[in-house]
Amino acid sequence: MKWTKITGILKNVLAPYEQSRLSRDLSRSFYSLVVDETTDRGTIKSLVIIVKYKHPNTQAVKEEFLEILEVEDSSSLGQKTLIMNYLKKLGIPLNRMIGIGFDNASLNTGVRAGLGALLIAGSTGGMVDDKLPELFVLGCTSHSLALVASHASKQLPEGLEPMLRDLINYVANSPKRIVELKQIQQFLELKVHRMLQISNTRWLSMEQAISRVLEQWNALVIRLLEALGILILIPIVSIVSSCHKTPISAEVDSKCREKLVPRQPTDFS
Repeated sequence: MKWTKITGILKNVLAPYEQSRLSRDLSRSFYSLVVDETTDRGTIKSLVIIVKYKHPNTQAVKEEFLEILEVEDSSSLGQKTLIMNYLKKLGIPLNRMIGIGFDNASLNTGVRAGLGALLIAGSTGGMVDDKLPELFVLGCTSHSLALVASHASKQLPEGLEPMLRDLINYVANSPKRIVELKQIQQFLELKVHRMLQISNTRWLSMEQAISRVLEQWNALVIRLLEALGILILIPIVSIVSSCHKTPISAEVDSKCREKLVPRQPTDFS
């Protein structure tokens, strides 16, 4: 069976059947929606809708994909109209919606014109009986935790994050340095792990990046000392203990004394 036929079966047979089944279940049960907007490579915006409900027969709580809709009007009113028209098209009772979840953008959570506020207040989009005064509106808890962590991190010294980014980029952006770090990790019998980048879009990536740096601290210090041309015979323990609470052990220092080839510092004069 070729991909064209498989795609046709999925879109024209299985998808309509599952959509019809889900519509029947939702018409007999209370449900909540989780919505999120995304943009594809063609800069086309879409709205993903997930539904969570209690199955009317088995009483089991289920969470299923409902639809992905193309967005022409990305305003809160446009999204509200899009959602309500779609539910109406499937015959899903609007008054059985008890909750909605989304990210914490003002487009969704605004107290006057956000998507949640418009669903509660109703009276827009020309639809009748579209008010949901008891609707439970929930912003993304992960996003909220990320904002709290970001605000708390502002209490740290200002140069910490740039220093961390520079350290990670120094190693991660060079295939040669990656190989050299791997050799040091194997020598010290550490787990061979790459450095993790700090992302502005991945929440709490800072914690993962810091944990990885601490895990590979001994290997990173040795690599930097090598890069600076500093004699490895200088006691590494005393160097690291002055700037970190977990210094390289005397055993590691001893290994470096015995195994690594010392070299003279580079003369920049």
